[in-house]
Amino acid sequence: MNIEIHAVTVCVNYAHLFKHCIPNKRFFKRWVIVTTEEDTDTIQLCKENNLEYIFSKVLYDRTFFKSGAINEGFDYLGKDKTWYLHIDADVLLKDDFMSTFPTHPIEKRPYIKGYTRTKKGEEEFNSYLDSYFYANALYTMGRVNVDIDEDFTNFNPEKYFELKGSIKQKFNGYGFFQLFNLPRLQRLYKSLYQIYPTLSDNAGADDGVFQKMFGKKVSLDTYCLHLSPEGKYWDGI
Repeated sequence: MNIEIHAVTVCVNYAHLFKHCIPNKRFFKRWVIVTTEEDTDTIQLCKENNLEYIFSKVLYDRTFFKSGAINEGFDYLGKDKTWYLHIDADVLLKDDFMSTFPTHPIEKRPYIKGYTRTKKGEEEFNSYLDSYFYANALYTMGRVNVDIDEDFTNFNPEKYFELKGSIKQKFNGYGFFQLFNLPRLQRLYKSLYQIYPTLSDNAGADDGVFQKMFGKKVSLDTYCLHLSPEGKYWDGI
């Protein structure tokens, strides 16, 4: 891996979808799943796939305090690493995900391939994006939403990965995929106590607040699948 990504996922009563996203594990240095003691399906899934998991102590302090659980995951990982990712339990990355972080042919260091937006709102491909030039950047990606009535018994993700014309939300930076460089974020917000904002009563707002903490959003040169309907289950399942 050209960059070491430390990922956090909140998964509570979502094992039926999360099980299709386990292949993401190969892309991460560490992947911590935040769940509850009652969610035996997620616990079993983590055990079977050798995934780290912790039990949230704050998730139900509010209706569905997802952002608090995300911070528990970041705290568990420790804040001494460089690249951190918040990724939802129902998001599946493409097989070529790590090709977004190749090695620079001359400088022999990793760089990031992605798109930025011009002032006119047009997309501009940048093949040498990195944290030096975009110190306050949130790295995100577009997604293809899986059909609401999809039968996951014989789920074929490749069918959806072929739907490039259905890619949405490339530059929104919402919570389904949020990759960032923590040391640079800490230099900008010198008194940052918690990484993730905790203003919302449920899962419906804090990811939007978080993406506004960054001066630029970069859409990686790839996309993902989103396995559940948009805007649902913000109060949990």
